[in-house]
Amino acid sequence: MPQPKYRIALLVDGLDVPLWVRDLADWAIAHAAIELSALIVAPPPRSDALGRLLKLEKRFLCGRHEYRAYNALHSIADRAPAFGVNEIEGLQFDAIVRCGRAGPTAAMMESSNDGVLSITADGFGEVLEGRPDTPFTIERLGKDGKAEALFNGSVATALLYSWNVISLQARAFPYLRKTLEHLAAGNVLAKAVPPASIEQINATNLLAYGVKSVRRSMSKALRRLLRKDFNWQVAFAHQRWSGCSFSEATVVPNPPNAFLADPFTIMVRGVTYLFVEEFPFDTRKGVISAYRLVGDQAERIGVVLEEPWHLSFPFVFEHKGEVYMVPEGGGGRSVKLYKASSFPTGWTEVKTLLADVPAVDTTIFEHDSRWWMLTSIQGDGPGLNNAELHAFYADDPLGDWTPHSQNPIVMDARKGRNGGFVRDREGRPHRVSQATAFTFYGAGSAVHQIDELTPETYRETLVREVRPTFFPNLNGTHHIHDVGGITAFDFMRVERSRNNASWRVGPSKFISSKFRSRPSQPTSLSYS
Repeated sequence: MPQPKYRIALLVDGLDVPLWVRDLADWAIAHAAIELSALIVAPPPRSDALGRLLKLEKRFLCGRHEYRAYNALHSIADRAPAFGVNEIEGLQFDAIVRCGRAGPTAAMMESSNDGVLSITADGFGEVLEGRPDTPFTIERLGKDGKAEALFNGSVATALLYSWNVISLQARAFPYLRKTLEHLAAGNVLAKAVPPASIEQINATNLLAYGVKSVRRSMSKALRRLLRKDFNWQVAFAHQRWSGCSFSEATVVPNPPNAFLADPFTIMVRGVTYLFVEEFPFDTRKGVISAYRLVGDQAERIGVVLEEPWHLSFPFVFEHKGEVYMVPEGGGGRSVKLYKASSFPTGWTEVKTLLADVPAVDTTIFEHDSRWWMLTSIQGDGPGLNNAELHAFYADDPLGDWTPHSQNPIVMDARKGRNGGFVRDREGRPHRVSQATAFTFYGAGSAVHQIDELTPETYRETLVREVRPTFFPNLNGTHHIHDVGGITAFDFMRVERSRNNASWRVGPSKFISSKFRSRPSQPTSLSYS
């Protein structure tokens, strides 16, 4: 006898809903174990100051293509029967999912066996104060009126409140979906940290938000008017990462009309080579270049790998006497493995390790008799997307890769994206993560010792942070690599362009090249 489906109702502001709510309805309809039984329509409070601000911004400030598609409303009138708040007496559901601003009533609580699920977040306070990330919580409100947190995550804070709300909705939706699947399967849900208090909105806060938003927008416009760009460079030091004095490192000169970033080193036949992303300003598409390190000198070899899409993060490693590279190629929506056919200048693609997935900044290493892949998966949604770190394992890097049972093993915009890789003197692997500042990508690096890594568990401990203070007038750093006693890293200054081509590549252009995998005009949200 088949099991009865898990019956849910969506609590909505109206029958025209944002994209994520429509996709949630369609997902539930298509799910084998879940049934969308009803739509409960509860208009939001008219006196909601944040609601008015959101409506105002969406009307006038969401014209950017990456936000426009998420801002549109979609009808779900034909997805399930609709009921008013006062019409649900006698109805019974397994769960109600709050998808709007109106809160649940006593009648709703009585009609839901597992309570009311919602995405709880501030979204306004983080933008107001310029915090780097915006936390969110999947919360369940039980019949007894007590709230419990089931999942915590965070997204990079966007420049405006409306953009931040859209980003939260797009990125928190998959975890709401996973929570419903666990409930439908009868799983016991782990408890998370209770959500932080929501910022209290008043006239003073709204005025401060308006002033700061104008000031921030003017600052960005002035930077472009003055033709100031991100200028990345790389450096190396003959010191181990743990005690490296970054200020004593040797800086590798940038080639004409390009910058360098994401350095990795490898020793082959007694010679140390440096592989980097090279970003030409005229093409705005990264390629992989190589240098030979001789003492404190970096001898340029030239471009060694180029594809039709942007390349960066050229992670290199040895396996069974062969040298391999797994560069970031987000534009290709895959993780491709290349083998050195004629080291260091000749590279041949040998296998697609992950297909049809927007993975970036991938590292591959051997640990406890397994090969591990740590990569940042770029979920759909506008803005910076640095929160999700996923793990995969295999018996051999050329074999089949199995996803970690707890993916994503990190869901935190402050440390979810890889920024290199190091090992300590005992050979223990350490993950390097990138730090994100408010609307800014590449504010620092952090080294995390990997304490536990199995197919079912992951734990890491922060052991060192590096901020852009080691050279004068720095604005950023986001990468460290050391596996053999040579520490390579990158750094960035915002500088006035010194040629006619480079001024076209401001921060937004560089960031967009790093996130080419993100769809610009989505019609639906899809998640792995």
